[in-house]
Order: sequence, then C-alpha cells, then structure tokens
Amino acid sequence: MQEAAARYLACAIPTVIVAGEGYGAGSARDWAAKVIRLLGVRAVRGRGFERIYRTNLVMMGDLPLLLPASSASKVTRPSI
Repeated sequence: MQEAAARYLACAIPTVIVAGEGYGAGSARDWAAKVIRLLGVRAVRGRGFERIYRTNLVMMGDLPLLLPASSASKVTRPSI
C-alpha cells in the first residue's frame, strides 16, 4: 500500500482506503493516522473504526466514512 500511495501522491492523485471492520485498532493509532495523511490519503471507507483512531483521522484532516450495513458485505470493482 505504501508504494502505491507514494505513486499517487507523486502524481497529485487523492487516495481513498477501503477498509474492513475495526479499522485502526492497534497500539500506534496516532502515528498511523499521521502516516495515512502524509501518504496523501483523503478518506477511509470502512465497516467500522476504532474510536480513538477515527478521532485521530479527523484531527489530521482525513474523512472516515462508515459503509452502510447493507453494502458492507459486498465491495465490487467498477467495470472498465
């Protein structure tokens, strides 16, 4: 993920992360939110966020987007 995010950042392409449930759980939540911002990520879509991590994302200027329960079980790729 870091390599892809660095490429998008170099090309000035905003990035969105699609995450599962409990995103951000762990011991380094504050640093993890900072790294996400430094890599150019603008939003995180997930089925659920760890409370403190969600707050840290907001403080860093990123947007945590909660997926609705009806769509959380199925993530599809757009057809090209």
